Amino acid sequence: MTGYRSNQFRPDLVDTSPGASALCPFSPPPDFEGDGQGYIELLRRRYKDISHKRYLQDRIARFDRGEEVNIIGPFAVEAAKVLGLLVSNQNLKKTG
Repeated sequence: MTGYRSNQFRPDLVDTSPGASALCPFSPPPDFEGDGQGYIELLRRRYKDISHKRYLQDRIARFDRGEEVNIIGPFAVEAAKVLGLLVSNQNLKKTG
């Protein structure tokens, strides 16, 4: 599935391949050459960016409800960890 290059939002898919999707905040820009740590830094910046908020919140909600989210690409491990942390933080806010 990597390389589908889409501007269409797919809530069931997180493709971490550079340039894979203009809408998915987990897809780095086409010219991204960072490593795993650079990818995590990119996600931190995007988390604070209002233009990515809707798409991030949708992925977090799906992940939290146990719905299928396919995470693929070179930074799939990092993306899964970040999603897991975001879900945990959101759940802490709900109970706290």
